[in-house]
Amino acid sequence: MSATATLAAPRETNAAAPGFWDTQARDLGDAFPGRAEQILAMQLAVLAGEHIFLLGPPGTGKTTLVRAFAASLEGRLFEQSLSRTRSDAAVLGPLDIPRLRDHGAYRRTIEGYLLDCEWTFLDEIGHIAPELGHDLLAALSDRIRHEVDGGRSIHPIPLRTAFTAGNDIPGQDGSDDARALWDRLLVRVPVDYLRRADAATLLAQHDSADAPAVSSRRLTLAELERDQAAVRCVGVDDDLRERILDLREQLRDDGMVFSDRRWRTSLRVVRAHAWLRGRDRAARMDLTALRFTLWDDPERRGVAVRRIALASDPTLAARLDLVDRARLLTDVCRARSGEDGPTRETWAREARRKHRALAEAAADLRDADADIVESHEDAAEALAAAALAITQLVAGDGPR
Repeated sequence: MSATATLAAPRETNAAAPGFWDTQARDLGDAFPGRAEQILAMQLAVLAGEHIFLLGPPGTGKTTLVRAFAASLEGRLFEQSLSRTRSDAAVLGPLDIPRLRDHGAYRRTIEGYLLDCEWTFLDEIGHIAPELGHDLLAALSDRIRHEVDGGRSIHPIPLRTAFTAGNDIPGQDGSDDARALWDRLLVRVPVDYLRRADAATLLAQHDSADAPAVSSRRLTLAELERDQAAVRCVGVDDDLRERILDLREQLRDDGMVFSDRRWRTSLRVVRAHAWLRGRDRAARMDLTALRFTLWDDPERRGVAVRRIALASDPTLAARLDLVDRARLLTDVCRARSGEDGPTRETWAREARRKHRALAEAAADLRDADADIVESHEDAAEALAAAALAITQLVAGDGPR
């Protein structure tokens, strides 16, 4: 189950987020149709000072999107695709052989590698080599590198956010470092193939092997630090914290248990969401941002999204329920399409009645105020699929 962010939601105040983030979202949205959800997730990760994982199959544009996003931020971007056999030197930098030979000092040459850059993109992170795990964990978790130099063994690195991607989740091999690394990737967002309307927009764009030039404006590191400081100042009232604690218990009852660290750092994403919406205090609807942080298993992500929707926005919950009901109606009609004519017609009359009720509910919800909603395209597609299934039910054709 997915939920698409409404990035152009009206602001409640004019005292918070400057125009850069709105402009960036709009420009990237034009260049990457159907990727508003992923763009918002990356913005939240950067503003919260956290790392992000994009889960999806090859060919969904994850690399191009990350490059375009990072191009609008000041700082160096290090890229590497990981594998079980990719050495740590390819990511952290090779050993400085001359220095070892001449001075007996064990040092890496880190210039241009992950330990020397503000941003990094690690593709196929689910295939991380075991030898890389511990040092990469230190870099991502604590922004440090381990190297004895000048009487110190711990040194800070300039890394701000790691963008990671793959179609496998880190930690599935059972290694402790990989599981710990997966927990440090706070923001997580699926990236699936585009729906028809977005694919049509993409096909209409000029073909280019390069990342789209989406913006001539780059956010400086000083401006980013200013915005991150403003995010940290966003207030969270006690009643909202209580709602989060209630959500924690509900997810635990559903068998979804997350680390104390994840719950604490998830609050940074809630604050970032509120700030992007122009609020200096987090509101109930800002809990929708937790859909990016509170899931481990893609197969059960829909359960978490539903819980979060109920906790944050009743309109969102109603919309998700409507889409589910439309899909269920489609499945029932398809299952009945092989029965005799009179039985099919009886089922079709009932299906038409339910379809009309769903269409009326969708029309009511279209004008409802919801900070994040299941997209109108998803609702329209679900209702259109149900209408087609009803037609096929009458004809006895079955799904095509």
